[in-house]
Amino acid sequence: MVSRIVETLVQAEINRADQGDSLKNLVTGALVVGAIRRLGPVGLILGTGYVLGKAYIRRRALERIEQKKWLEAHPEQETEIYAETAGMLPHQPETTPLDFQSKKKASVKNNPA
Repeated sequence: MVSRIVETLVQAEINRADQGDSLKNLVTGALVVGAIRRLGPVGLILGTGYVLGKAYIRRRALERIEQKKWLEAHPEQETEIYAETAGMLPHQPETTPLDFQSKKKASVKNNPA
């Protein structure tokens, strides 16, 4: 029963991937279903993994589309989100290299450890 469900889902994913040639999809789907049946439990695991992987990729793509729409609606948030996700903030030089050296010497004098 479960194998039939997985076989149907795999065939549906194959048809979804290449919608142009239905005869090619029919033959490919039949071959894949035959392979799943011949491999037994291993085929069932591989077919399930294939279907779940495709579903995960589809879900991630939909989340990216929704995030892009949200950023277009809220342009002021885009720079803050980019800085957080990139792991860095925009560069704002506060000191020159000479100032850094003098601050380093001053901190060593105050804290000799």
